[in-house]
Amino acid sequence: MRRAFASAVLSSTPRWVVRAWALFALVLGLLALGPTVSQAQDGPDAELSAARELVLHASYRPALTATQRYLERGDLSALQRNAGLELVAIIHLALRDEVSARQALNQLFSRDPDFRLTDPDASPVVLSAVARARAQARPVAVTLAHDPPALSRRRAPLISVHIEEGADAVAEIRMHHRVRGQTNVETVVMRVGELATAEGRLPLTADPGAYTAEYWLEAVAPSGFVLARRGSETQPISLAIPIETVEVRVETRTEVVETQTDIASEPWFWVLIGLVVVGGAGAGVGIAFATQGPQDGSLGTITLPLTEF
Repeated sequence: MRRAFASAVLSSTPRWVVRAWALFALVLGLLALGPTVSQAQDGPDAELSAARELVLHASYRPALTATQRYLERGDLSALQRNAGLELVAIIHLALRDEVSARQALNQLFSRDPDFRLTDPDASPVVLSAVARARAQARPVAVTLAHDPPALSRRRAPLISVHIEEGADAVAEIRMHHRVRGQTNVETVVMRVGELATAEGRLPLTADPGAYTAEYWLEAVAPSGFVLARRGSETQPISLAIPIETVEVRVETRTEVVETQTDIASEPWFWVLIGLVVVGGAGAGVGIAFATQGPQDGSLGTITLPLTEF
């Protein structure tokens, strides 16, 4: 009955009215999905700012839910995570939940013992709780893994550091380096990547000669507090830098030189000429002997009689 009634109504309603209602329903659906889509596209900073606005309007319960959801994100930097923990602690203190506030502050100061409040004019309750947490802080364990590179030729070596433990508390890796025997120390800041690995080039000196570079690594929190070290200023990591070699390429070309030799200066030419001359003379004598016959001797010619037996 209902389907028949709906069909009768639709058949009697003009098409443009049906299309208008369908379009209106689609717009309402998009408006309903709008906040969800925009929240999904917002970054962590925008999400935390929205939670702070709720705190300013004394909407502590919604603010606590929003901040806890913020801390569940997997794309937070060390600085962003510390800011979320700070806000959670403040909300718990506003709700008179000192136990939960202490837990959040302990976690915060274990990650960054030198953390400073975002709001320097916080209430005495907040300042007192922060002071106690800072005094009781125990830095989180951070472990660095690093193998010095081996150089076969002179080039700026790539220094790679992997954070095996406590990577989410590390803001950056700092590489301090110098030339052995010198006091001037320079620093290279290396960003921590998604795989908890930081990489950076150790600069070389302008002097092309061989030398020994010394460096040490530090994992620091957002405030600059050193959470872990690999090497130190007194016991640095040594790396031998080879001398700069210059490759010299020598191009050789083979030239074909055509020389004209005088044939008359060759010995074999005159040997051949001699053979030809000698051979011609002998041939002439033979021809003359054959045509003239033997010459008469000095005794004359003797004619022998024929005798019959």
